Amino acid sequence: MSIAESNGDGGGCRYSAPPTGPTGQLEVFVGIGAKTYYDTETRIGHTFKDVRNVGDEAHEEDSAIFARKGETWIAIRITTISDSATFVPKLRTLIAGAVDQL
Repeated sequence: MSIAESNGDGGGCRYSAPPTGPTGQLEVFVGIGAKTYYDTETRIGHTFKDVRNVGDEAHEEDSAIFARKGETWIAIRITTISDSATFVPKLRTLIAGAVDQL
């Protein structure tokens, strides 16, 4: 199943880290759920850094990244007890791959 086919209703997917790795959880939202998540984070005052060369627009904060291609939004969030900044390069790679599937 491609990212474009999943979660068209705004729902999300959640993946837990394997027991042998760092403690964490990754969530992926596509469609209205991703857009609502981004709008909420903006409304409550979170600041974002623009991400270049991903979709039509992309923005990141410490533990989440958001991208839009056309009218479709994608959000990927990581929750971890580790330093979330260490995962930013991987989040960028994931969101770029997801946007490429749209």
